[in-house]
Amino acid sequence: MTKKREKIDQRVNSFLSQLQPQTSSPAHTNQASLLLRDALLEPSTHKIWSRYISDNIATDKNVLSYRAISRAISASEWSRYGIESPPNRYKDRVRRAILGERLTLDTLRLFTETFPIDSHVAQKISDLIALNATQETPPDEKRIPRFDFTTTLYDVYVDKKFRSYKIRCNLVFRALEDSCDYIWAPVGTDVENIEIHHGGSLKWHEKFKMFSFELDTPLNASECGELLYTITFEDAPQEEEDAILAMQFGKPRSSVFFRFFFDYPAGAPEKLMVSRKPTEKNSTLPEILSEIPVHQGRASAYFDRVRNDLILFY
Repeated sequence: MTKKREKIDQRVNSFLSQLQPQTSSPAHTNQASLLLRDALLEPSTHKIWSRYISDNIATDKNVLSYRAISRAISASEWSRYGIESPPNRYKDRVRRAILGERLTLDTLRLFTETFPIDSHVAQKISDLIALNATQETPPDEKRIPRFDFTTTLYDVYVDKKFRSYKIRCNLVFRALEDSCDYIWAPVGTDVENIEIHHGGSLKWHEKFKMFSFELDTPLNASECGELLYTITFEDAPQEEEDAILAMQFGKPRSSVFFRFFFDYPAGAPEKLMVSRKPTEKNSTLPEILSEIPVHQGRASAYFDRVRNDLILFY
């Protein structure tokens, strides 16, 4: 047994000795969270999630970034299962787990599948989670209809704090199989409202804690559809590493357009920096840095053949 494992065992056993066998206490989660934080700061795991930190933010090896970790998990879910979910879907779970507020076995699975966490450490965390009297069973997997997203146009509205508070999206897609009737909607703790203007209706799935776009007309293979919707975001305090906009793409798109509209044109920057990072594991493609001009409070950008990319504007 290595010294690291001995240290972990001593910390956990000391903690467990203070508890009654059937005790249910938030302290279980606190201790599990402590082990998880230590594991995420290990060089092998830090190397993975630190790739998702904005370039204009200095990397602090002793500080965990919820956003970067969430982006890494999102990329892993796409690479492993073909599930395309926005990083914001995981941000609240990551934050709660790291702060010791809530940590379930399903959330632990997300971490262990994304990062090379030592199996001995993972088992200790799992044992601590199991001490809780009540366990929540993860929801069953729901079949995800197969679509090919062809073209996406994003109109991004930016306030005087350089915060994107609203995005109007025009999404064009093609069904790859018969009876495709819904698409998962983007979710996150900072999403305040989603309004559909054309193509479907919004439905809440309590079991999955997610919204879906229910299409007005189900599509069969090779049929095309269109969704037009607007997402507004809460006026939450902006984190240091926040870009004006960060978009992660798993499913391929033949073309993606961005148009930025600044509420205060006189105070808009002269240009926006753009970072396009490959997120596929073991990718040898380089990060692409560029800039786009801002004229009279407006800017636009075009990307072709987007897949497994994290695109940041700042």
